[in-house]
Amino acid sequence: MPEFDLLLPDLPRTGAIDPETIFSWPGGFRAGGLSAAIPVANYPTGLRLKVDGANTYVKDVRINYAPRNAANTALDLASASHTSYAIGYAGNNVTLSCPAQQVLTGLDLRYDTVEGKIRVLEIHCRALQP
Repeated sequence: MPEFDLLLPDLPRTGAIDPETIFSWPGGFRAGGLSAAIPVANYPTGLRLKVDGANTYVKDVRINYAPRNAANTALDLASASHTSYAIGYAGNNVTLSCPAQQVLTGLDLRYDTVEGKIRVLEIHCRALQP
């Protein structure tokens, strides 16, 4: 499955999907995998995080996205939406947004190798080409 399902060459896929387990525990926490996906013909514009009360780790994430406008020349930010949260945990809201008319193209994260908690999460954005 591609990173973006694009018919337009504005953001060509630059690499393969590379899912990686960032933490595992022999006893396990939850069976199966969890995911959040945006609808076809929409572009990711940022993330909404749920973090713990002290803002020290990420508890949950959802993806903010927007379609192109009717003229197909820019993102229609007035029609922006978001996925459901991946897990459903409660927490404080933190929003990481791309600048207007830019899309989310990647992220960096650092996690606790003992507990598996995401401690730092940064997004990368790129301008959408007309």
